Amino acid sequence: MDWLFDIINSLFKEIGEAGEYFIGRLPPSPLHWVGNFDNEILAWVNWLVPIGEMIVIGQGWLLCIGAWYVVRPILKWVNIAGG
Repeated sequence: MDWLFDIINSLFKEIGEAGEYFIGRLPPSPLHWVGNFDNEILAWVNWLVPIGEMIVIGQGWLLCIGAWYVVRPILKWVNIAGG
């Protein structure tokens, strides 16, 4: 019976390694490009008004709204979402 557990464990190990490989191939987050300022004036402005964080939050908001406009018609077509 131990051989069955060994087979299942090796299968899970292979699935985990394949998942790590594919996740490692994903690009870095596109929302973190604002954090590096080379200009001193832009760095001070960013310290006073967090423009970088505002841009990142705006991008995330636009992604969510865009996903909503893509998913909502599908849900209406399947009659899951009312309205």
